[in-house]
Amino acid sequence: MKKTIKNLCILLCMVLVFTGVTACARQQEEGNTMADVPVSQTESSEKTEADNTEEVYQELTIDQQQLPEYYDFVSKTYNDILSEKENENIVYAPMNFYLSLSMLSEMTENEARKELQNALGYQDLDKHTIEVQNFVNFLKQRQQNDPDGVLGRLNLDNSFWLQDTLDYREAVMNKLQMGYGLEVFKGDFTNSEFQKKMTDWVYEKTNHALQPQFSDLINSPEDNAFSIISTLDYIGQWTDTFNTDDTQKGIFYCGDGTQTECEFMNSEDEGYKFHDYLKGEDYISTALRTNTREKMIFILPDEKQDIYDFWNGDRLTEILSAWENDECSKAKLKFSVPKFNCSSKTDLKTIAEIMKVNQVFDPSSGAFAPLSDDPLYLTDIKQEASISIDETGCSVASYIHVSAAGAEPKEYDEVEICLDRPFYYIICKEGVPFLIGFVHNPVE
Repeated sequence: MKKTIKNLCILLCMVLVFTGVTACARQQEEGNTMADVPVSQTESSEKTEADNTEEVYQELTIDQQQLPEYYDFVSKTYNDILSEKENENIVYAPMNFYLSLSMLSEMTENEARKELQNALGYQDLDKHTIEVQNFVNFLKQRQQNDPDGVLGRLNLDNSFWLQDTLDYREAVMNKLQMGYGLEVFKGDFTNSEFQKKMTDWVYEKTNHALQPQFSDLINSPEDNAFSIISTLDYIGQWTDTFNTDDTQKGIFYCGDGTQTECEFMNSEDEGYKFHDYLKGEDYISTALRTNTREKMIFILPDEKQDIYDFWNGDRLTEILSAWENDECSKAKLKFSVPKFNCSSKTDLKTIAEIMKVNQVFDPSSGAFAPLSDDPLYLTDIKQEASISIDETGCSVASYIHVSAAGAEPKEYDEVEICLDRPFYYIICKEGVPFLIGFVHNPVE
């Protein structure tokens, strides 16, 4: 057993690119040139899966029974983030945070695993691993069907970077590879070439959207034991794009009482064109859909509603279930949404601790004994993310750093939704949210 206590660094780089581009080919280099010492190869199996495009796309669906615990996790963490970041724009990728804590539970034991279990809401780890795998495969199905990005992209990639002096148990590593599709690399975190390979991996897997500095990923390379990097890269297009000629300047009323001028994109249903909307007791919601089954849901709380108490209870389940179960109404909709470019940085270590996840941050806990005899611990978990939307679509980039229609009725209502004050949004695929955020100021 080594005497030196080592930091665990788990890096989750999550990038979603959501634009009005119908075709965007992803350039991939042949072979696994990034790794100094690959522990095992998983690339060949991924290519085999990608060959079954039509079959996978048609048959793969999400088990709705898997969603409640995930919804609960998203609600709890998002509420905690909101309480920590009043009057700020928020961009949060809950799936990757959920995925990272799930991986941690695979390599911990005793009280540390119990804390993670409670935070994630599962009872049986093996069953939970399968459920997480189903979530990931469900979101990845378009990647498997459309590897060249003709219809768009939804790419999820995971990697595990090991310090070459770390003694680890291959059984645990193999289970992580099987459950999460990890590419595993081994090297020296203090070596500049290995550092470049890590940042280049992020650059390639995010379709050249992000290339962080190594110092952004790891603060103390000499103490780092391993890192996990998880990327989510998404591209699609609105089925109904906005006409740029209809974009006009207007006033947005920020949550802190200030005002700002921004450009509003406008659309209005005419003739026999109708749009879905959802009216709750204290909010109104509509959605922009893509041609590949995803949607971006916009939620505008009533003016009298406390914006930061909005997600209390089962609000997320209520909204997503209504949209997925066709409980929405149709109307001739006049819709205005600001073009916005927002970014946020979030300390997810604080959120984890609010959920009573503490043992993994304690150097003396021995939390990671199943993985290694070395005394390992996490130092921090951070996320940096940005989102911008325009007439054709939206682009999202996020980076997390964890250091260590039917028959028509005779008439439709005419409904106007103008997002000229703080609002929420969710990007999801058939009820599975992979991005959720809050716009306090669209030009901040």
